[in-house]
Amino acid sequence: MSLFRTSPRRESEEQALETVLRAIAPDMRRWVARHLGPEPDLDDATQEALIELASALERFEGRSKLSTYAHRIGVRVALRHAKKHRRRRRGVLALAGFVPTAGQVTPESVALGREGIARLYAALDRLPEGRRTAFILCDVESLSHEEAAAVEKVKLETLRKRLQRARVDLRTLLADDPVLGSYLGEGSAR
Repeated sequence: MSLFRTSPRRESEEQALETVLRAIAPDMRRWVARHLGPEPDLDDATQEALIELASALERFEGRSKLSTYAHRIGVRVALRHAKKHRRRRRGVLALAGFVPTAGQVTPESVALGREGIARLYAALDRLPEGRRTAFILCDVESLSHEEAAAVEKVKLETLRKRLQRARVDLRTLLADDPVLGSYLGEGSAR
């Protein structure tokens, strides 16, 4: 028995908050991971984003979907975390074009995928924040331009310009890369 009693309303609010956070946690981790790339402190950044979401929920007015609101918070926390904790990238992130199909998985293909991801995120680290975010939202997370603009709270045309410039910058930065250069060349017409 607890020494402190809580009201039924408070218990109900706490249960609702826990339900929301449990439901959004896997998406939040994915959003943060895609912005940080292979990062040893991914769980810390995800937890920070969930804490920030929990404190921001009372200000949520319902003018957008809760997932858009949470996504925006996750992106902001990931960007802050990346600025504070720039490190050499390690690990694997599944991106289209870099992950072999089930029948083609070999130690060599896994190593090449890891190296490609590390090179991609090293190049992304060199982009201005807005371009980096636009590229990740649209080309890594596969959000539509409209969805990405909503997450970033920018006009659609601004998002499209950032994305176009990010693709040009990445093509330039990775032109000599045997895998990424051809991948970005093909994906730039999207």
